[in-house]
Amino acid sequence: MQNLPTDYEHDVFISYKRSYLIHSWLTRFFLPHFEGWLEEELLKLHEPHHVAAKEIVPSDALQTEVNVRIFFDNRIIEPGDDWPSELTRAVKGSKTLVAICSPSYFHSRWCRSEWQSFLDRQSLLGIYGLMIPVRYHDSEPFLAGMSWSDFSDYTFQASDFYQSAQAVRFEQLIKDLARVVAQAISGAPTFNPQWPAPTVQRTNPISPRMERM
Repeated sequence: MQNLPTDYEHDVFISYKRSYLIHSWLTRFFLPHFEGWLEEELLKLHEPHHVAAKEIVPSDALQTEVNVRIFFDNRIIEPGDDWPSELTRAVKGSKTLVAICSPSYFHSRWCRSEWQSFLDRQSLLGIYGLMIPVRYHDSEPFLAGMSWSDFSDYTFQASDFYQSAQAVRFEQLIKDLARVVAQAISGAPTFNPQWPAPTVQRTNPISPRMERM
């Protein structure tokens, strides 16, 4: 029997094609900024409101700790066909999914399974917004009808790029994405142990015209 969660254990599940280029970009440039700005956005959503200007408020009443819980599988190479139980637990126990989208993502059985599990969850609930696509490389045909954050012009591996003027736009995109994800986290439904679980799909890659929201 799989060791399944009894409550949410992660706010965000990072779904990505496990390749050197994408893994390197995520760990070196994307995740350090994203985690920091997500914490700020979550804190903003939990700020105390309606405090009168002269009202005396105990200092500890204004302190809110937010522990940003991001699941990121560090394995670059995807394992075999058997879906590891820890990934099943992580997907089912995550409030949202941030998908790093590229053609290789939608040709990966593992990525498609993570993607489909959240599509099924949204369908079960009759809501949208729990999965947030990030366009890493050409993938618009797969995202038809969906909103996404476009990072395709900011996925370089050269550190000098992130010291240039372009880094300002990169940082703004991170902040905008963090705001969207924070809102999705705050609005996530109550945990349900029956959330659809991912299974490795042996079917053909997702059709570019099938996934619409």
